[in-house]
This record gives sequence, structure tokens and C-alpha cells, in this order.
Amino acid sequence: MKKLKRGIKPLFFIAWRIFIEIFSLVNKSYIYLQRKLHYKAVGRDVRCQATLFLIRYNSKQHTMSAQLNNTAVAPAEQIISQILTAWNTNNSRMQAFFNKYEDAAYQAEVAPGRSRAIYLFGHLIASADGLLPLLGLGNSLYPQLEKLFLTNPDRTFDDIPSLVELKGYWDNVNSALTANFNKMQVQDWLSRHTKVSEEDFAKEPHRNKLNVLLSRTSHISYHMGQLVFLNKKEPAL
Repeated sequence: MKKLKRGIKPLFFIAWRIFIEIFSLVNKSYIYLQRKLHYKAVGRDVRCQATLFLIRYNSKQHTMSAQLNNTAVAPAEQIISQILTAWNTNNSRMQAFFNKYEDAAYQAEVAPGRSRAIYLFGHLIASADGLLPLLGLGNSLYPQLEKLFLTNPDRTFDDIPSLVELKGYWDNVNSALTANFNKMQVQDWLSRHTKVSEEDFAKEPHRNKLNVLLSRTSHISYHMGQLVFLNKKEPAL
């Protein structure tokens, strides 16, 4: 009996040490991401160590007790919630921008020799539409936009959808994404996206659905940074 007690005691301290280390890492990653999200609706560095830690934690801790696994659930949910908030905030900013001026204003280039504003709008819609198949949520609603706005530069085609049509596409794509995002749990966000194999995902668990959303959120911020250089017109009445 004494030998058994002597054997259990070191195991108890090891397990307790592991618990403390994991809790500390989760807490640090959560605080770090909170600070990043405080400055500009998701900066370009927001897909950072918090996400990588959560993915590695999720993939390597299968043998730990339910009690230890549950310690990461609440912080993970909060981080995902903040990322979704940043995604929605960027979408709202973009929608407000494309409702601000007369339609003709968006035919202008954001800078000499650069893309027109309407092209960037179509580009972001096509990118968002591509999230549906990439995240395993269904087929793209408007696959024709890929050729017009993703794989070819501006002015490749003379005939592109009007601003009114693009706004309709934008509303439908975001409604579909929001409906799916609201159903997703932590384990769904940390699972692999459809462009990575199971073998590769085992080696690179950061290639998951949450990281894709982080990337696309930063993508919107990048192009909004271009759109602010559009020659200002008087706001539409």
C-alpha cells in the first residue's frame, strides 16, 4: 500500500503541472488575441499564436481527462466569437462603404492604373462565396464570379454584374454564411478545410476552418485600405 501511494504521488504532481501549463497557455493566448482584436478590426497579424495553440491543443491532447479538456472550451469559444465579430464588423464596414456614394462613383479606379472599386467589391463577394465549399458548407452560390473577379484582373471582361446585382449577391452570400456559422461548434472550426488532406492536416493542424476565416477577415481589411483612396464624391441622398 505504501509503495502504491509513493507511486501515485509523483503522477499526481505531474498531472497537476500539465494542467497548470495548459491553463496558462490558453489564458496567455486569449489575452494576446484580445489585444490584437482591440486594434483595428482584425489586423494582418491576427491569425497568430492563439489559433495555433488551440489547434495544437485540440490535436495533441486526446488522452487527457475530460476535466482538463473542458478548461479550454470557454476561452476557445470566446476567441471564436471575437473573430466572428471582427468578420461581421468588416462586412458591415464594406456594405456601408458601397452604400455611401452614387453608383457611378464605384466605376472609378482606387488609384491610377489600379482596380476599380466595383471590381474589388465583386472580388470580395467571390472570395466570400468560395468559403461555402472551402469550409464544407455547400456549393458556391455564384460560381460565375470566380472567372470575373478572382482568376482574372479588372477590365478583362467588358460585361460584369452591375453594382445593384452585386449587392444582391453580397446579401445572399452573407446570409448563407451567417446561417452556417451560427451552427458551428468549436470542434467544427478547428477541423480541416476541404483543400487539405487528412494526412497533411495531421502534420499541419493549423490548416483549419478558423484559420481560413481569419485570413478572409484580414483580406477584407486589406481591400478596405485600398478603397479609402477612391476619389470622394458627395454621398448619395
